[in-house]
Amino acid sequence: VFASGLVTLADPSAPALAAGGPAGVQAGLSAQLQWQASDAESGAPSVTYALDGGARVALRGQACSWLCGTSDSGTAAIDLGALADGPHSLTVYAQSYADAASSVGPLAFSVDRNPPAQAVIKVEPDPASAVTGWWGHAPIALTLSSATEADVVSSTLQVHGPAGTLVFEHVSAGALRSAGVPASALGANGLYRVDLLECDAAGHCSVSRFVAPMARF
Repeated sequence: VFASGLVTLADPSAPALAAGGPAGVQAGLSAQLQWQASDAESGAPSVTYALDGGARVALRGQACSWLCGTSDSGTAAIDLGALADGPHSLTVYAQSYADAASSVGPLAFSVDRNPPAQAVIKVEPDPASAVTGWWGHAPIALTLSSATEADVVSSTLQVHGPAGTLVFEHVSAGALRSAGVPASALGANGLYRVDLLECDAAGHCSVSRFVAPMARF
């Protein structure tokens, strides 16, 4: 005589699951996840998600069987605050009472909340210069380097003359590693300012500056 208890029957199919989460470049501290799960045999399944293969976070528990309905859906704000800049992924899982779990993902995205590191601007020595510490004999060679070069999607190099006016500009896609200041930019002897603006895909930018005496020898 079976007085009381639970009987789990075999479920021939895994839950159906659809999910859409963070994509592209995420600059905020959270992102929206949309999910929809169903199972005609066992009822609406439990739904969880995991960031970067870590611990699963519950979105929906399985409170009862198909007697409570066979499908459910919802949205959730995914906390991205603890994620460092760089590539990440999110996977969504659905699990019913008596079948294997189904999953969607990993859904790839990247986090970018910080500007690129300031680049180092180096003016190559001019051994032919008649004045120590001055640069001339254009084109003046510039060497540019950045610790976060892979994050840079656009670079703008500007040279300002002794009067502060813009005398030369060069725009490049990606990180700029070298450039030359032409003779036409050196209209007068004195201090020239070299600015390098680097921006990443999220629109964060950093500016590096180098000031040096230059002359048109």
